[in-house]
Amino acid sequence: MTFAQVCQLLVREPFNLSFAQIADLTDYQIRAILFQHPADPKPAPAGVYRPPEELFERVWRRRGLSDDEIAEKWRAQQAD
Repeated sequence: MTFAQVCQLLVREPFNLSFAQIADLTDYQIRAILFQHPADPKPAPAGVYRPPEELFERVWRRRGLSDDEIAEKWRAQQAD
């Protein structure tokens, strides 16, 4: 599947992502969005977009990590 075909899918229903939002997604995130199981929760509705770094931070903060630990995990995630 070409990048243009992926964009064509992501800008339509049910995803309604903008090109700026698509540009922020990693390959893993795109794969998760396109091939999620039907029973999985649907993506956030249009207009409720958060950058990947913010989502990462919020999840780990809820799990009780400190800012330094979250920053270290983010650096490790980006290195992969």
